Amino acid sequence: MKHSHHITRHHNHRGFTLVELLVVIAIVAALAALTFSVAGKMMLKAEKAACTGLIKNFSLAIVSYESDYNRMPLPNHKYQDWDTILGDPGGNYSTEPLVKILIGSDDLTWSENTGDTFDMSHLNPGGEVYLENNISYAKKEGGLKEDGKLYDPWGREMMFAFNSRIADHDINPISIGQHDEILHTWGLAEWSEIKPGYEGFVIWSYGHDGIKGKGDSAAFNGSDDVKSF
Repeated sequence: MKHSHHITRHHNHRGFTLVELLVVIAIVAALAALTFSVAGKMMLKAEKAACTGLIKNFSLAIVSYESDYNRMPLPNHKYQDWDTILGDPGGNYSTEPLVKILIGSDDLTWSENTGDTFDMSHLNPGGEVYLENNISYAKKEGGLKEDGKLYDPWGREMMFAFNSRIADHDINPISIGQHDEILHTWGLAEWSEIKPGYEGFVIWSYGHDGIKGKGDSAAFNGSDDVKSF
């Protein structure tokens, strides 16, 4: 008679303990945080690079215009013997007139909310195109938008400061930025370690956070701000 021997195998199905599960969750969370941090830094770097590219394009357009007309692309206005700031926050005017001049627009009239109206037809009589009239519809893409203004990659209006360069040493200026050759921005484009000097114009953005500089001293170094000088 043959005897059958049945071997019984005992399988030990042991699940994760609570401590092990918590360790796994902590590791996954740390890796996710590291990934988001690296991705965020890369995104900010790409946005700053895009903003730098915009500033270079705008600068080239302004320099080309100045070379042709021997003046800055600004309409005559009641503060024309003062340094002028375009853009927001803090500008005297918007960037709309600058756009109209540089794209060679047929409509060279411009009105401000103050009710002032300016005729700019003499500023680009040849209709030369210094800036391509390519409207950007993407939210996270700077450049010319539908409202006719110039924006940075973070959706805020770019800021421009123009030097009037009307130097009259016989006139005692009532304030900085009038009848002198230094470009003044009244603190807007001035950081703790740097500010404009004799530039004809400067362009800048306060970056992703929209705040000028970094730290209590508003330093440019270490901030996400972008500037042309």
